[in-house]
Amino acid sequence: MWIILSALVGIFLTLGVPWLVLPWYIAFTLFAICMSWRPARSEWMRKSFVGPSLRSAAGYNFQTADDSAELHADSQYIFAMHPHGLFCFSEMLTFVFDSPFTPIEKFAQQAVPLVATELLWIPVLGHWACSLGCESVDRENMTQLLKQKKSVAITPGGVREVKYTPQCTGGKIVLRKSLHFLKLAFPLKEVSVVPILTVGESSCYTFYPSLNAMQNLFIKLVGWPFPMLALGRWFTFLPGKNSHTTLFRGSPISPDGMDTVEEFEEAYYAELSRIAQTQNVELHFVDKDDKIIEVAGAVVQERSETSD
Repeated sequence: MWIILSALVGIFLTLGVPWLVLPWYIAFTLFAICMSWRPARSEWMRKSFVGPSLRSAAGYNFQTADDSAELHADSQYIFAMHPHGLFCFSEMLTFVFDSPFTPIEKFAQQAVPLVATELLWIPVLGHWACSLGCESVDRENMTQLLKQKKSVAITPGGVREVKYTPQCTGGKIVLRKSLHFLKLAFPLKEVSVVPILTVGESSCYTFYPSLNAMQNLFIKLVGWPFPMLALGRWFTFLPGKNSHTTLFRGSPISPDGMDTVEEFEEAYYAELSRIAQTQNVELHFVDKDDKIIEVAGAVVQERSETSD
């Protein structure tokens, strides 16, 4: 479609003002050809040096939370990563790049990592993501993959979680309750959702505090903060020297046997809160207007002790 459109536009404009339009026509045609080509998943790319380098720089560590049920090789899962990081290290280092150091290695190699559709349309970066096996997180594609009996990995919530979670600390995490993926899994029954909580991902970068006013303005206008500029090691996307990112996997939550989607949602977020409580982390859940609607995790335990 892109090639046909560019050809028609180019022919029309070139006939009118050839010397002015021809260079732009050639550039647009090359861009259209580039965007029409999607590389297949490459095992060579997934095993490249980038993954281990990022894993080391981020202080990456994957653990199974206390008393969490085991995963089964013959089951199908939706792996949900919380919170949404700037570069989503939790999903990238677990499901995008092969890792022989995680307790869910065999599941990570089989699961399809889903990313924002906009990312796949960025030249070079989008092609790199496709070669790593990433696909669009849109509802239609996710539904099709689940019907094909494939497991998927997603990062629900949104980029606003990056802004509201305090920097350089793992004691407090702000999450937006995203229910779409749970509603999608509920009617399937055989698909379990696995919550994974990332502690310390906000310590990987130092954001520019002077841009808070502009970011808040863009949140009100378009729903996400802009610009999301951050300083990493050597002024790059590499995490800082004091980064320490630890992932905690919880028990898979199955909708099988549950009567309503609300019951399924309650069970899922209760398990996510349990993980936070075992790791002494406060979870601040916010609504679509970014107002705190619930505080869970470590704070729940403190309040219960006080009431006794």
